[in-house]
Order: sequence, then C-alpha cells, then structure tokens
Amino acid sequence: MSFLNRKFDSPKTGADIESALATTCRAAGCESHLSLYKGPNSDRYCRKHQLECHEYGGLAKGSKPYSFVKTTVCSKCGKDVAKLPQVEAIADEVKRNRVLRTLIQVDHIDGNHDNDDIDNLQELCLDCHAVKTTINEDYLNKN
Repeated sequence: MSFLNRKFDSPKTGADIESALATTCRAAGCESHLSLYKGPNSDRYCRKHQLECHEYGGLAKGSKPYSFVKTTVCSKCGKDVAKLPQVEAIADEVKRNRVLRTLIQVDHIDGNHDNDDIDNLQELCLDCHAVKTTINEDYLNKN
C-alpha cells in the first residue's frame, strides 16, 4: 500500500533535508537518517518507520519507539491474534492493523512505564495483560 499521495507527504526542502540527513531514526536498532518526507513522525523516524506508524495504518505508535518491534503474538500464552477468524476476515489492511494494535499490547515487565528498555517490554494479549497487571499491581505508581 503506497501512502506517497497523501497531502502531508510532500518532500522536505532545504534546511529540513539537511537536518533529516544529519539525524538518526529513533526506532530501536535503526541507523537510517530521518524521513525526507513531511508528515507525522518525520522528525523522529526514517521513511520505513514513519510508514509503520498508526497514522499511516501501521502497528507502531510514534511516541513509543519500542512499538516498532511489536508483533501479533502474545509472549505469555503464544496466541497469534492475527490468526483469529474475525481478524483474518478483515480485508482492509488499515482496519485490520487497528484491531491488531488493540488486541496485542506492549507491557512493561517491571510495571514502570518510564522504563522503555527493550528488555523490560513484552507483548501480551488483552487477557494476559489484564491478569499480569492485576496480579503484579502494575497500576500502582512504582516510580
């Protein structure tokens, strides 16, 4: 699916290009320069990761760099929510990704939402996330 024709995806010019070429993408492990196209998250991510953001129908959230490693499989129970019949039946890719973003959530293992270290994150389905959060009392402020 190509999003190049969206009105906010015009190419950057002048100083914006220089700045983009001098800055590295914030996605974990990515060493590409920032996107050369204007639009949501162009000031944080390379074009590949920019297009993976939810504003473009992807699974990632621009304000959460760790969300670019998000999958559709629960790390606790192993359920792949993308294989649920009601999800497989969704023909529209953007709508399917919206549903997937809801069904798999990134959990902070230690309960500290300020600790975005990749080793402190896991993907959980709604059921496993609710159980883990309740048992560990992650809703209490641990900062």
